[in-house]
Amino acid sequence: MAQTKFHGRFEESEAMCEHPTCPEVGEFRAPGYRSGGFDGPGEYRWFCLEHVREFNAGYDWFEGMSAEEILEAQSPASSWKTENPTFKPTAGVDGMPRWADFDDPLDAIGARVAGIKSRAEREAKMAMDGRFSPDEARALDTMG
Repeated sequence: MAQTKFHGRFEESEAMCEHPTCPEVGEFRAPGYRSGGFDGPGEYRWFCLEHVREFNAGYDWFEGMSAEEILEAQSPASSWKTENPTFKPTAGVDGMPRWADFDDPLDAIGARVAGIKSRAEREAKMAMDGRFSPDEARALDTMG
């Protein structure tokens, strides 16, 4: 189903206008009775141009909100002010990471990490050989 650019019209729609007395083809969709979610896209209601304009005129997203609440909802930064479990301002820096208490009795993960760490240390040592004086190497090691 092709959508006409900038107009919202679906010219190939076969749905009829959902207004009870309208015999026209419903080329414009409006929010349906069920919104989209994790289980798939939502449902749409189909209207002709006249009735989708009527629907949009009666559709007020800000209904029941004060002027301050409307301004807050329209602010582009409003969604960044909320805290959710995924993105907390502290970002887990206030305590041990969750994986710190991971039990690895067979050392399956720990051995691999130790190998990666020792290889990185060897490569860093080889890269520093001859490039820096011993004092400079100690200073770089201190800085991390």
